[in-house]
Order: sequence, then C-alpha cells, then structure tokens
Amino acid sequence: IERFLGLLDQGRYVATYKHAVLLGLIDLALERTLHDGTPPTTVTTRLLADKIIELYWRQSSLFAGKAVLMQSTGKQAKVLRLIVEFRNDLSDASASAYSARQKAPSDFAQLSRDVEWTLVQMPLPRAQRVGEEPLEFIYAINWSEEITRREFQDNTQFQNTIHFQPGAAENLVRLASVLRPLIQRHWSDRVAAMNPTLIPSSGLDQFLFGATRQDLTGLAPPLRDLQHADCFYCRKPLCHEAHVDHFIPWSRYANDGLHNLVLAHASCNTNKRAFLAATEHVENWVVRTAQHQSELEEIARALGRPANLASTIGVVRGTYLNLPSDVKLWLSGTEFVSGNAGRLQGAMEILAEVK
Repeated sequence: IERFLGLLDQGRYVATYKHAVLLGLIDLALERTLHDGTPPTTVTTRLLADKIIELYWRQSSLFAGKAVLMQSTGKQAKVLRLIVEFRNDLSDASASAYSARQKAPSDFAQLSRDVEWTLVQMPLPRAQRVGEEPLEFIYAINWSEEITRREFQDNTQFQNTIHFQPGAAENLVRLASVLRPLIQRHWSDRVAAMNPTLIPSSGLDQFLFGATRQDLTGLAPPLRDLQHADCFYCRKPLCHEAHVDHFIPWSRYANDGLHNLVLAHASCNTNKRAFLAATEHVENWVVRTAQHQSELEEIARALGRPANLASTIGVVRGTYLNLPSDVKLWLSGTEFVSGNAGRLQGAMEILAEVK
C-alpha cells in the first residue's frame, strides 16, 4: 500500500492512465484466478486494453450533459479521444461497451488495438515510477517507451505479455477491497483538478465509478421467474418491491453480467450493502450458476446484455478463496458470521466443473 501511495503521487504525471492501468490489473488478477484461487502469473496487453475501454467507456459520456471530462492536462487523453470518436460513429452513441462490441465487432477490435498500442507506448513503461525512479514491484514487460508502432505490429517480435512480479498478483487480489477505493479516490481528485469549471460539489465519484443501475429493473421479471419468486438471500417470497443486487458488490468489482445479478427483497439488499455474502449464500449462488447457466445466458441474449460467466466465476473464486479467516460475512439483517473455509472450498470445486 505504501508503494501504491508513491505511485499515486498526483504531481508526477499528466493523465489518468496510471489509475486505469492499476484498476485494470486488479480486475484481471481477480477474473483470471485458477481453480484453487491462485491468481495468474501473466496477462496480456490486449486483455488490459479491453479492461481500459470498459473503465473509460462511461467516462466518455457527457458529464452533467455538458462535456466529456478532461483526463489529461493540455489536451484530452488519447484513449478518451479514441472511444469518443468510436461512439460518435455508432448509430447509437449511448450503447454500452458490450452492445457496441456486438454491433460493430471489427470496428471495436480496431479500437481495442489502438488502445492497446497507446498502453504499450505510454503508461505501461512509465506507470511504475516514483518521481524518475523505476519501482517495478507489480509487473515486468520486455519493451521500453522507445518502442515503435512497427515493432508493436510485428507479431513475430513483440511479446504482449505482462508478467506479474512474484507475489504481486496475490497481493492485488487480497488487497483489492482496499486498493480499489484508494485508486478511485486519487483518480477522482485528479479529474476534479483537471476540470475545475465543470465539477459540481457532488456527483463526480458516481459518474466515474458508480453503478448506473441502467436497465437493471428490466431484469427483475426473468430473475423472479428463475428464483421461483423467492428472495435470493432469505428465500422468502418476493414482495412487489424487489431489487436487483450485485452478488459480488459493485464497489469490489464493477460487473453487471447476468451471472453476478440476483433478485432480493429491498430490505435484504439494503442490509447487505457492499458486504460480501456469507458461505451459505455463496453455496446457493454456485448451485444457481451450475443449474441455471443456460437460462441466465438466454436471458442475457434476449435482453442484449453480457453474461460474464467466466470472469464472474474468477472473481468469486479469487475473492472467497483468499479471504482472511477472521473476516465477517453478511448473513441476514444485521447478522454477520465467519466464513467456512471447507465449505467455500467445496463450492469452488463445483464451480470448476462449470464451463
């Protein structure tokens, strides 16, 4: 954490790329955990580019209906410009990143490639610096900022692998709930400093990182049918006021995929808030995922939404298999209980069979 604080020194860089790279690496470390909860040893620049697009996508919209927020001093950050230009060329500029990928796959692939080159050229070689001193404690790459576009495009020469340093991915997973809000707070402060005439007294954090709840209410009817009209958490019949809840809280991992969404009583959702659910809820979620995988994916297709099965499983696995033994998990109302390591391990073994 001390090293992260050094990297987040606000006076050392001119754009928000460093924040996006760090959040993207945390997400990938969680998503791509192995069956035993071990994080990956490597990720690729293409995977990171897609994560960066997701992070910046909503931020490429108009803030308060006025303008796209500046995310670099001087001129707009290139990644933001690329995404804005891509969205302006779409028939529906308000489409989500997932919908845009489905509607224009070849153009989206080119956007991803352009963003990847931007990452390779600029933030990745520079992101681990405190002042002018390199501090490569998170990852290692085999190129420098002197790389050319021709070298990047030469698939026989350029290796797009980002190697996590020993222990780094494990710490990203274990400290994700601490590092994510820390990075987001610094990111938000940086954007506020770059846009003093546009930033109101409140609302910036929600715009940059908050759950949009966009179209989530439309998911209530099919989720109600899937759950036989029972609340996912208390298992009692759902009343009229039911909430679509993120099983892994949005504040821990921004995921609107169908496999991460459950229907719950408003009171259960309010009490759970951003806490992790108890072991029995995890077991119920695993059973639902295993037994109703095809139904959830069909709902996603019918509504034009992502399912995110693989990444959601990875995050659940990475989160619960790396919990400290004394962490309290939400059970119901104001009741919290310790996790059961043996039962959680058994649940994750079932997930290993889900394809």
